[in-house]
Amino acid sequence: MKLLSKMSIIFDHIIDSFAFLAGVLIVVIMFLMTLEAFMRYFFLIGLAWVMEICEYMLFLIGFFGAAWLLKRQGHVNVDFVLHFLNPKARALLNMITSTMGSIVCLIITWSSMEAAIEHVRSSIDVVKSLSIPKAPFLFILSFGAFMLSIQFLRNAYDYMTCWRENRVN
Repeated sequence: MKLLSKMSIIFDHIIDSFAFLAGVLIVVIMFLMTLEAFMRYFFLIGLAWVMEICEYMLFLIGFFGAAWLLKRQGHVNVDFVLHFLNPKARALLNMITSTMGSIVCLIITWSSMEAAIEHVRSSIDVVKSLSIPKAPFLFILSFGAFMLSIQFLRNAYDYMTCWRENRVN
């Protein structure tokens, strides 16, 4: 059990670090968009790469912060049915949906990892105003989905504990 709690602490540090990195990226996007507006207004010069870089950073933000947000129960939740259930049934339903979420995220992890490896082999790029390899984005998608699947499993375990003890989470 000691190993499991240490792994849990390490996992929490990882998702906290990536959530912090997502926050930094939001600040960078704000700075770049301000720079773009400033350059266009005062110098009549547009920076073509700014919008594209910001698009990529928005992609990163989503996958860097998803597990952190799930841990804090911050994702959109349709809970009007849950309010009509007793705590034991609510915990059971949450356990089932968290397990299903983990399975879906593991499928996404596997599929995106296969695609990323194929993109590395084929040297496929995303070509817009910049030419950037596509594989790193697929690896990030894999990483984010894997972290989400672990957090879903952690949530499912917590809900299972609530279900056994007949308490509200």
